[in-house]
Amino acid sequence: MATRNALATARLSYRLLKPKLYRCSLMVWSRTYDHPTPMHRSAAVTGVFIAQLPATTTSLIATRSIKDRYGVSHSGFWVPTIGGGEEGWDGYAEYDTGGACGAGLPNVFWSASSGIYDDRCAADPAIDAYRLQTARPTAEQITVYNYLAGPVTFEFDFKSAKPPAAVRLVVGLQGGNGGNPAQLAPTLPNEEFTIVFP
Repeated sequence: MATRNALATARLSYRLLKPKLYRCSLMVWSRTYDHPTPMHRSAAVTGVFIAQLPATTTSLIATRSIKDRYGVSHSGFWVPTIGGGEEGWDGYAEYDTGGACGAGLPNVFWSASSGIYDDRCAADPAIDAYRLQTARPTAEQITVYNYLAGPVTFEFDFKSAKPPAAVRLVVGLQGGNGGNPAQLAPTLPNEEFTIVFP
């Protein structure tokens, strides 16, 4: 059953494998084109977190795959994250040496921001122009923006007496380049909201 709230749609399905173990599929679409302010429309869903989890000392989620609508795996670009009564995936990943490469070289050599993009934004040149572009800030660095056509499907095993009941979505890359193609980072803060499944 699909539940729509704010700027995304999520569909959760699951089956019980054995007592207290569910195999889950969470499909997420971006609906940012519905934002009333054009500057926010080119945003993307950059964080997907199973929310309202019971207190536990062990991980509830075992990620099986993260795939776009074409079946292409993007698992390596979504970082598993846990804490604060939720567990899920952050679309930001980087390679940070912590300064181990020596003076004159950056700590972060590459970074990738992945997010679920609304097809309607891609079809509207005036809105799509705000989308952030992959760039090389220095000769040693690259910043990648990975806009994924929805839905993106998160397949995972969930250890709990009950199936997941809610998902918190972070809408990032807000404002895109703000109308300046040379801008390399989002110009507006993230938005977030929670969808509770019936």
